[in-house]
Amino acid sequence: MTTNEKIIPLVCLIVGLVGGFALGFGLEKSSANKDLAKYQESLKARVASMGVLPPQMAEVKQLFGLIKSIDGQTVTVALQYPRDLFGDPAMDERNVTVDNSTKITLLTQKDAAVFKKELDEFQSRMNAQKPGAVFSATQSELADRTAPEFFDRQDADISALKVGQTISITTAENVKDVKSFVAATIEISPMPPTASPITR
Repeated sequence: MTTNEKIIPLVCLIVGLVGGFALGFGLEKSSANKDLAKYQESLKARVASMGVLPPQMAEVKQLFGLIKSIDGQTVTVALQYPRDLFGDPAMDERNVTVDNSTKITLLTQKDAAVFKKELDEFQSRMNAQKPGAVFSATQSELADRTAPEFFDRQDADISALKVGQTISITTAENVKDVKSFVAATIEISPMPPTASPITR
């Protein structure tokens, strides 16, 4: 028997084994996906029968989560809110594009003494208002009736975004079932970045 005659059956055997394994794995994965979908539906029906099913959000334009990675203008975010317990787990992670129209704001925590002073001044202005008085709509008077925030706001750009930061995102469109989208605004939480974002 020549060398070629020995090799051909061996090659056919290897190709057959690899092909069979790939086919079996594909069928097993497909079956697992169907089983998961059935389980999610049965779990959803069971929870609904108990009357504790959370209401479904028809529209999502605000999201909150941790930055997992940054690649150029794309920020991958592990969502903390909103998350659909019975939805596609792949939607727990979104790809957020930062373009020239995206407004990025860095929030920094105010000094406690400064915040207390602003709060005291605000309370004094509110106490000075006469009961039943009609408010005027001038900008300064509207500002006087706005409670102080615990954070200072500073304009920033994409370089301020870091892996592990907590961010709040708003969008112009409904992104309830959209994996990748452009952010209208991003606010960076004053909390320090974590070593590794927590995901499901």
